[in-house]
Amino acid sequence: MDILRTLAELRTLAESARSMPMSNTNAVVNRERLLDLIDHLTIELPRELEQAQHVMRDRDEVMMEARRQADRLIEQVRHEAQRMVSEDVLVRAAQQEAAAIRNGALAEAQQMRAETEDFIDSRLASFEVALGRTLDTVRRGRERMSGIHPYDTLDAG
Repeated sequence: MDILRTLAELRTLAESARSMPMSNTNAVVNRERLLDLIDHLTIELPRELEQAQHVMRDRDEVMMEARRQADRLIEQVRHEAQRMVSEDVLVRAAQQEAAAIRNGALAEAQQMRAETEDFIDSRLASFEVALGRTLDTVRRGRERMSGIHPYDTLDAG
């Protein structure tokens, strides 16, 4: 994943930065490289978000198609049952078969929905982790660049 690689580069840039003289917390970083990496993330993150939204739309389309198929199956079973009205035994058998087909179609649709939701949840979890890492890296970078760091209070004492 390109975003993770960029985040790793940001981390390496921050970790390998030369320390400022007489300071353990401030460092000199290549501003142009840092801004290039941030620009890259600014471009890639919306793409990842768009891809996640696309996956969610695809999930909705799959669910709608599954419902349409289930409705078509149910309608086919109803027509077949009506055709068999001539004998009571045949009608009951057709109704039972229709219910079984409907239940099977609904179970299959539910399974497809669960699988789709699991897939989307997995993608969103990965994206959440990437965003969390990005935010942590940016936060640390900004703290280092501004000279504000939790360890600064230890030096003052």
